[in-house]
Amino acid sequence: MFLRQGIEYIRKLGAIRPRRSKYSPIGLDVGAASIRMAQLKRTLKGWVIGEMIAKDIPASNNENGAGRKDATIQAIKDIMKESSFSGRSVVSVMPGYQMDSFPVKLSLTGDEAVEEAVIREARAHLSYSAENAVVDYLLVNNVESGPRKGKSAWAILLAARREDVDEHLSILREAGLKPVAIDISACALARVITFSRECRERNALIINIGQMHTTLTLLQGDNILLDRNILWGRENMIESLMNKLKLNREGASRLVDRVGLHTGQETWPDKDICDRTGKISETFYEILAPTLEKLARELDKVFQYFASEMRGATIDDIYLTGEGSSIRDMDSYLENRTGTSTKHFDPLSILKEIKNEVPKDDDYRGAFYSVALGLAMRGLENRDTAN
Repeated sequence: MFLRQGIEYIRKLGAIRPRRSKYSPIGLDVGAASIRMAQLKRTLKGWVIGEMIAKDIPASNNENGAGRKDATIQAIKDIMKESSFSGRSVVSVMPGYQMDSFPVKLSLTGDEAVEEAVIREARAHLSYSAENAVVDYLLVNNVESGPRKGKSAWAILLAARREDVDEHLSILREAGLKPVAIDISACALARVITFSRECRERNALIINIGQMHTTLTLLQGDNILLDRNILWGRENMIESLMNKLKLNREGASRLVDRVGLHTGQETWPDKDICDRTGKISETFYEILAPTLEKLARELDKVFQYFASEMRGATIDDIYLTGEGSSIRDMDSYLENRTGTSTKHFDPLSILKEIKNEVPKDDDYRGAFYSVALGLAMRGLENRDTAN
């Protein structure tokens, strides 16, 4: 079963496709610790944010099990009661830890069809049976026709266990939603970030730091070249501080956001405050350095992969989004570590909210919703946004 055939698969389970309206489908992003939902509304000036809201999943519920499922369903129901979303149609994303992705070189043998070549590659790469998987692929390098006899094509193979897909869809149905598509976070992020880029020819790496997992999405122009999910997130930093400084979770979380990673460039009107803050930041960095190095090694692999596959080409920009955007000086750390221009990405920079403006002390709130907003943008015919 192919994910790109997923709409037909969903229809068999009783879902319906949304009618054309002034509202987008609801974008639903279920993370390890929270749920984020967003929807766009069509106005005379283009698409703007009609609603977006997040809710935590109780910490006592792990990533798997009946407790996790029930808590997720209840959180979605609570969001729908508290929000002003229009309709029940939803585009969702499978949790990253349930997805497998591999860059593969597709080539056809004999009278083999492309789908057969994809399944053959799935059998070679997956740790579980390809026959028990929902499989899809993304062609890269603007190869629209795919592989032909005598000519191969690079693609990203995507797969999830069929039981995980069924479970994901059952959560949506039991929460009262109507799924119209299952997407992947890489496509959602590429969609919303490509929308904001002035120069789409530049190569970019999107780092979406979540609570438990981080996705690394590599773009060449508008094409996704690589999508990796790694078991590393904001929680790793919090746990390091809790262990070393004997802090509770709330205190460690506050330090991550307020103290940040020392860059040596902080300026304060009072020299004593500057000196104290600098020393605290340096101590903070020393504690977190081993944890940060785990992320840095994964980035090194991505840079090496890109250079080898693209004949020495370099990554021009890094976009930092997700919950990691709240970590002070994370952009400076990544820029210094990789030597690549790094910037926070907040989708609110290109999409206005109908309701209140973002509070000044909550500059990165919109970054938490990057995937959800990218999901909501899927399939929109008029992609003009309000300035």
